[in-house]
Amino acid sequence: MRIIGLTGGIGSGKSTVSAYLREKKIPVVDADRISRQLTAPGSPLLPAVRILLGEKVFHEDGTLNRQAVADCIFSDRELLRSYEALITEETARRCLEELRQLEAEDRWPAAVLDAPLLFECEMQRYTDENWLVQADPETRIDRVAARDGIARKAICDRMQRQMPDQEKASLADVIIDNSGSLDELYQQIDRLLERMENET
Repeated sequence: MRIIGLTGGIGSGKSTVSAYLREKKIPVVDADRISRQLTAPGSPLLPAVRILLGEKVFHEDGTLNRQAVADCIFSDRELLRSYEALITEETARRCLEELRQLEAEDRWPAAVLDAPLLFECEMQRYTDENWLVQADPETRIDRVAARDGIARKAICDRMQRQMPDQEKASLADVIIDNSGSLDELYQQIDRLLERMENET
């Protein structure tokens, strides 16, 4: 089974690519989903999050306020590193577990590991090739502002704290340009899937 690593910075449209791949009946292991499960109510990791970030990142009912977490960790580089170390190791382990399960089922010619921190966490060691979704910075800022209602400065600060696109591009096997229309994006993905099919 061929494992494709899929990544991209905030607002790049990685989730759109991931959703389209699902429509094409390609299984996707979603690192964000697993990370959310790890911080869901009742998770054994929540007390450690409370110690690291404090009560301010929790709602009154004890559930994690993800926007407050983002505001907290993306304004402090050391906190970001500590939070990632807390969550990322277990996320990576569970991603690998799901990929191995898919491989054991022997039903799929390919599977996707969708991970925003694919390169930062060195999860590319699990993959056969890596796709990076990119878009020009202004397009990304506009998308995130419209989607999340976040101020431009906060978006720019978050983008600056992520691995630079140039560095990601040097590690990627394929660059998907998502600065245009959805049709243009889907055509790129279709060509990649056709190439993969021809290689098998």
